[in-house]
Amino acid sequence: MGSAINKYIASIILFLLFLTLFLYLTFPTEALKKRVEAEIEKSTGFNAQISKIAISPFLELNINGLDLEKKEKDINLNIDKLKLKPSLFSLMLDRKSFPFNAEIGEGKIHGTLVYASKSNKLNSVRADIINIHTDLITTFTKSGVDSPEFDGSINGKINIVFKDRRPGDASGNFNFVSKNMSIKNLKFEGLKLPGYNDLLVNLNGKIERKKTVIDELSFKNKDFDLMLIGSMPLLWDIRKGGKLDLSLNLNINSDAAKMGLLQAIMKKETDGSLSAKIAGTPSKPKFIKSEKL
Repeated sequence: MGSAINKYIASIILFLLFLTLFLYLTFPTEALKKRVEAEIEKSTGFNAQISKIAISPFLELNINGLDLEKKEKDINLNIDKLKLKPSLFSLMLDRKSFPFNAEIGEGKIHGTLVYASKSNKLNSVRADIINIHTDLITTFTKSGVDSPEFDGSINGKINIVFKDRRPGDASGNFNFVSKNMSIKNLKFEGLKLPGYNDLLVNLNGKIERKKTVIDELSFKNKDFDLMLIGSMPLLWDIRKGGKLDLSLNLNINSDAAKMGLLQAIMKKETDGSLSAKIAGTPSKPKFIKSEKL
């Protein structure tokens, strides 16, 4: 009995190998490129353009120069190299698993996408992020010419599962760190804050249904230590608006003049720290002193 099963398995594997080799030798590259562009556009809503595409004998898809764009939202993403290597057996199932490696500038993202073909939706994402430039943050958060600007690099992990039964809902967790971030063009209630450099930034939290729960968002340099906790919209929904509900605590480690404005709009606690709440929306955040709550 075991021998017969082994023969069947061997026959299936051999068939898949020959099928893969056949596809590799006969599938027109230009047709493949157009098909992949169409699938990306259908599943993500981005306009997609690929410079070069190739498929290996073992179904490893290699894409060079993938440009993604949403003109109406002024979003542009440029991926230098993308490798996808789907599991041969998962291709027979509804939920297809696609391990991937992407190169974006000097950074890399590698992980696994799980895609449900029946519902034509992304089911889950797991990714490790290595040395990705903060331009990626600006791309998703920019909501006008006065939006905050970031500079530096990010490392971290993210794990998200999207709910089929509740469109728009997701769950998961994430953690990111940047050791060299700078931020400028921050505005609150019409007041423009000075730029901040050489920041150590830590972001840890969870995704619960249609909001992001912030367990820690901290900014530190030689002058100050700023901590925020609370909730905000999902990253991919920030441009749509949504509410901010963040508690803020600030410790100042020097007499830096750059802290003067923050001291003026925050409440001083008995331990010498400053506190406030941040409400409003990502495009129009609002400081609220604790005693006004």
